[in-house]
Amino acid sequence: MYDAQNISGNKAVTLLEQAQKDRIIVTMHLMGKNYERLTIITQIYTKNGITQLAIDKPGDFDKVAESLEERKIRFEFTGKDKLHYLFRTLGGEVSGNEIFVPFPEFIERIQRRQQYRLEPPVGTRMHFAHSLDRHEMTILNVSQGGALICHVKGNPRKPTLQADNHLRGLSIVFPSDEETLKVNVLEAVVKRVTKDPHTNHDRYALQFVQLSKTERKTMAALIQRFEREFLRKRQLLDH
Repeated sequence: MYDAQNISGNKAVTLLEQAQKDRIIVTMHLMGKNYERLTIITQIYTKNGITQLAIDKPGDFDKVAESLEERKIRFEFTGKDKLHYLFRTLGGEVSGNEIFVPFPEFIERIQRRQQYRLEPPVGTRMHFAHSLDRHEMTILNVSQGGALICHVKGNPRKPTLQADNHLRGLSIVFPSDEETLKVNVLEAVVKRVTKDPHTNHDRYALQFVQLSKTERKTMAALIQRFEREFLRKRQLLDH
């Protein structure tokens, strides 16, 4: 799904110095609290041989952090290279309008693989017409260029698709309690038909042939959104 690399030493210093210079927005999450705020890096300096970061302090930070015995903070930002970076710090102190924390041991860089394929939220569905019927399928994974789909469990209406079949007027609906998350695909082609080794049911690999510019942007935004949610859950599980 993604490739992760650890950046340390002078390269890490250079990376955060550039983030400070560009005033890149950083998401700060205080571990152990339901507390997430946007901030920026204000200083990077070395004192007594120890490198530290200074972060602009959100107004309500003191009140929320005072009950913690130790401050574990996770920081995330997207660089100008469009890659996702995250790092953690432990300890630190507050002075004036800044939070001073130790420089991280390493920074994790998350790089999407080509045509990043996302396992979407449970309940994501694809709707389309085939052989004069409307069908609903489960999406196993999806990228900006295509999707892997299978029959909805328990649904007796199963389309018989073959390689090179062209499908038109498809819609992808992502589950959400707050808003309608939907992408319309003008045309797709079935590239492969395989069997699920566990269920023996057919799985269909689709390539999106035609999306409008607006729908392509919507798809990219949703994939990035769900990727961020996945990474955030992954970090929480790590702690």
